[in-house]
Amino acid sequence: MSRALTIEKSTGKLRLLEADVDRQVTDFLEWNGWVCTRTAVIKALSTQGFIDIGEKGHADRLCTRPVAEALCGCFFLETKRHRGKFSAKHIAQQKAWQAGMEARGYLVCVLPMDVPDLYTWFREWYHVHFGDSKI
Repeated sequence: MSRALTIEKSTGKLRLLEADVDRQVTDFLEWNGWVCTRTAVIKALSTQGFIDIGEKGHADRLCTRPVAEALCGCFFLETKRHRGKFSAKHIAQQKAWQAGMEARGYLVCVLPMDVPDLYTWFREWYHVHFGDSKI
């Protein structure tokens, strides 16, 4: 399924969407043996009104791959769109969630959308943390 390209109104240039970046990075990870599971935090209607499903601030993806029998490596992946439409409260919840996970020893990768070459940035981050890559 295709979608229309997004043009930045102020500059007239093409703009990468969060979904474009997410797809490129998850393709790279899956090529290298990772399983990237999309996570969701939603509001659902119940008989008692709207309730939150999921943990507020949770990262976009949980990435796992086996490293030995019955043992896997994992990290959380958060894709941020430059100048995304998020409230200060939402960003604070994400930062708190990320800090809490890092304090427990989990690795969290937050993709910075304001770097000139995000794919190169991510490949360097990946090499620092995992060292191996087919690409």
